[in-house]
Amino acid sequence: MKMLEDTSGLSGNRSLEPGNFKPPIDEPGPNTGTSDMISSFIIPELERRRSAWFRILEGIIRRSSTSGKLSDCTKMADMEGFISMITLVTEIAIRNHRREKLQALKNLFENYMISAPEDEGLFTMFAHDVDRFSLWHLRILSLLGDPRKWAETKGVNLPEWSFGSAANLLEYSYTEMEGARDFYDPIVRDLFLAGLLSTDNLHRTVPFIQLFDPLTTPMGNLFIRLTRLSEAI
Repeated sequence: MKMLEDTSGLSGNRSLEPGNFKPPIDEPGPNTGTSDMISSFIIPELERRRSAWFRILEGIIRRSSTSGKLSDCTKMADMEGFISMITLVTEIAIRNHRREKLQALKNLFENYMISAPEDEGLFTMFAHDVDRFSLWHLRILSLLGDPRKWAETKGVNLPEWSFGSAANLLEYSYTEMEGARDFYDPIVRDLFLAGLLSTDNLHRTVPFIQLFDPLTTPMGNLFIRLTRLSEAI
């Protein structure tokens, strides 16, 4: 039987024989500046964020120990969940620059240290929420959690409408949201699917007496309390 012809163009190429092959050498190219930027700026900046966050954690742990809220810090350090929680909030802090989100994360960790739970599951879930939600998610959740308290904290005079909707209230409270339904409706849906809001529709008209009722679920209220969201946002 006639052997198939080698059509690869490699037959007879002695450079591919054992002992003759030389791997390609990376040479400086147009991306050299990018590498320099990563090593000279980005890596040090990430390290700065990590160090700054560790100082915050150190302060929280020290205050928890000296205040008596945490009776045995060394016992906490022996808990795998404690180490996992520190690792999680540190990773989240490093990849976030928004002061408000970092404050919410700090508040959450403080409450974790105070309660010292054997199961960190709830705090883990809320930490992930702080990470994945945008600043607008947190702002809208804070407003809808207690509109009257939000207005008092922000120094905003609430409207005196006969009727209105939560969407009207949102657009009144945050002028950036005026006519931006395509932007904030998906945010509201995210919060609803996360179990933090009791509705995914802010456009139902209600009488004035119901307009400022909280729209958060018990889980949403707990998230707001543990992150002290009204202070952070």
